[in-house]
Amino acid sequence: MLTFEKVQQGNFELVYKIPKEVGQRYEELTSFYRGRDFNKEIESYIESFVNDFRSFVTPENEKALDERLVRYNKLVVELRTNILKATTIPSVMISGGANYPTRKKKRELDRIHELERELYSNDGKHERFLDNTRKMFDPVLIEQRENVDAKRKAKAKEEGWQAFYSELEHEEIAGYGIDLEDNRIYIVTNGKPSEDIRGLLKSAAMRWSPKNKRWQRILTENAIRAIENKILIPLELSE
Repeated sequence: MLTFEKVQQGNFELVYKIPKEVGQRYEELTSFYRGRDFNKEIESYIESFVNDFRSFVTPENEKALDERLVRYNKLVVELRTNILKATTIPSVMISGGANYPTRKKKRELDRIHELERELYSNDGKHERFLDNTRKMFDPVLIEQRENVDAKRKAKAKEEGWQAFYSELEHEEIAGYGIDLEDNRIYIVTNGKPSEDIRGLLKSAAMRWSPKNKRWQRILTENAIRAIENKILIPLELSE
């Protein structure tokens, strides 16, 4: 099993691993040496993750953090595997310089660089996963978020905002509403909106929520005005 406790004991096995054939193929294309264990790198990522977040572990969230650890294992394996598999042209050291496809190799290196950004950059998938983990389990951030949510709910009550959903007669915009429980104002679309509609949604700072399957933003007076002025009025949907 892969758990925080097992990793801290130094007695753990990866749930997800880089396939052996992927590592072998990469070595054939890039090096005269063979036998590198690419999963050692994955293990180091796992150990670093546990070291960074072990102070957040409590009896109440231990299971959730262990599940998060397994998801992290899957993520880093996918990102690293994608990088390794992107190499399909041997290095000039392996193939020699005669008739070497320099331009094609340059394009391949550009693709690899983009894949590496997801793992190594400060705004890639890897870093976003770590940031989201902190938001989920750091008690200080949780308390801050709860305080902000409490203030927003108090503001909603003060303004007399009520939860509702209103259907609209539009080919792409199905309806809009307020979700007081989640503190969001949102718009529901009929499938993926066109480029023009997406432009209106983004102009009102609406963002797609994969979880809720809707376009939404935090409920504020500005958000209400933005939806009215930048979406409903231009589309002649304002009541």
